[in-house]
Formats: sequence, C-alpha cells, structure tokens
Amino acid sequence: MTKDKFRELYNFEESEVLTQYQFADFMEADILNEDGELLEEAPFLYKACPNNEFIKNIANEKLEVYNEKNPSKKMALVIFDDALAHLLRLTRTVNAPAGSAMLVGVGGSGKTSLTKLAASICRHNFFQISLNKSYNLPSLFEDVKGLYNLAGPMGKSVCFLMTDAEVKAESFLEAINSMLATGEIPGLHGKEDKDLIPVQCKNLYLKEVG
Repeated sequence: MTKDKFRELYNFEESEVLTQYQFADFMEADILNEDGELLEEAPFLYKACPNNEFIKNIANEKLEVYNEKNPSKKMALVIFDDALAHLLRLTRTVNAPAGSAMLVGVGGSGKTSLTKLAASICRHNFFQISLNKSYNLPSLFEDVKGLYNLAGPMGKSVCFLMTDAEVKAESFLEAINSMLATGEIPGLHGKEDKDLIPVQCKNLYLKEVG
C-alpha cells in the first residue's frame, strides 16, 4: 500500500516504503505521582513502534497489570512475535468505534486470552457469556441488555466476546448478526424498557453536570 500510494508521490526508494514496523496505540505511559498513584491516563495514539522488542516489553507490562488486577484469572501468556502481531490487530479493532472481528483458529491457540488482554489494554469492560444448560435466547437478550446499558446510558466501553461453543441455537447467530449489521436486535427491548432508557440517560446527564 505504501508503495502504491507514496513511492512515486514522494520519490521514495524501495527500502524506504517496505518496512517491518508494527503499529500500536498504547505506547504512551500513564502520568503517575511520586507515590505511583494514577494522575492521568495515557491517550491512545496510533503510531509506529521503534522495534518489536520495545512494544513486546510494553505488552508484557500490560499483561502483568492484568494479572495483578485479576489474580483469580491470571493468564500465562507468552508474547512471541505472531502473538504480538495478533494482539496489535485486536487492540486496533477493539479501540475502533463499533469495531468487530471474527477470530479463526484451532482451540487453545490463545484467541480468548489475547482478546481479554486487548480489552484490558483498551480499558474496556470485558464480557463473555456464562454458559449453562438453561441458557437460551432470552438469557442472551438479558446479557446484551446489560451491555447496551453499560455502553449507552452509563457511557462505558465494552468488549463482548462470543465463542462458537456459546452459540446454542441459530437464533443466537441471527441476533448477533443483526447487532453487527445495524447495532440493534429486533425484540430486544419491550416498550417499558424503551421508556426507561431516556430517563436513565437524563439521570446520567444530571449526575455528570452536578
């Protein structure tokens, strides 16, 4: 792409447009006080990494932070080069407005773990279905309602992961497909639910402005 778009425009040589740089948006450091307490979260600035080892070290630091915050769900991830490339793709996707991705690979290859780490890096609320025998379409609707409430009236960022094992019926796929295509699921909210949403948003606004 850089060859097609920039080589002739700027008279670049081959070596100047064909690079091995990775790109990431989480290289900026948080601002801390003398006691190590957070003063200001780092902004997400998407730019080229100096080299693989540099961004790999940052990714490992983010993994340590995740494991400290989630001691009961620690992940023993090895951030090798291919895993790093996938992690950078995931963070870019998760941070994109309404970003979505289909992760394809054999079971146990780290798709779920990398997604959890990406969500943590992007400061998203991570959610995955807690599957049981009685879980059905109404159960999925209730979970999605909670996520919509987080992302809407509460103004939170959400990362929703759904694996193939959690698709118990074709209706699940229809619901998720509609969510991805339009942002809505037909029949998700009844009239009473819809009437409550403006009230929730108004209360949130009043709380924010004091």
